[in-house]
Amino acid sequence: MKVSKIYLEKVASLAKIEIESNESIQDDLVRLLEHFEELSRVDLSFFEPMSLPPQCRLKFRSDEPQTGIKQTEALKEAPKTNCKFYTVPKIIG
Repeated sequence: MKVSKIYLEKVASLAKIEIESNESIQDDLVRLLEHFEELSRVDLSFFEPMSLPPQCRLKFRSDEPQTGIKQTEALKEAPKTNCKFYTVPKIIG
């Protein structure tokens, strides 16, 4: 697969990677995208979908309330707050 410049720029934008000034990063990203394309062509139809390998066992703990950090203590660590809430940059429309 030949990676188009538009596709490369879109992926770089989504990954928040500056690629215009660094040709080696562009080359690395192109090779990575080509590798993913090659992997997507592998036939996996004979494998049953799973969320974890069978040998993995999840350890469950009892679902009991535990004491946590107080809101005032948590807000002390935040770079910006508004009254009793965290303030974060707007990222969606």
